Amino acid sequence: MFVCLASLTAGGAFAQGGAVLTADIPFVFHVGNTIMPAGHYEVRSAIAPNMLMVQCLQCKAAVVVPVQEVSAATRPDTGRLIFHLHGNAYFLSKVWTAGDRQGQSLP
Repeated sequence: MFVCLASLTAGGAFAQGGAVLTADIPFVFHVGNTIMPAGHYEVRSAIAPNMLMVQCLQCKAAVVVPVQEVSAATRPDTGRLIFHLHGNAYFLSKVWTAGDRQGQSLP
């Protein structure tokens, strides 16, 4: 299993719905059962609790998926999108916002 981090920027407390993470993702990846193209993305909490929206700004594609809250032992210095590589496919696994111990885990 290989873990890959995408470069991104973040502001505010993501879990509280105020922050939007932006990232340039240079590869095709899976979010739940949806395949998303490489591109410039926004990731934010969706309107409903425990839901996450991943939106490609260039291609106008978006997906909303359920997430579970996870906790870190320390506060991350930077926001992170964590991808796992299984075979030749990347899967979005976790979302962390800078300075927030609470992250989001995708099934």
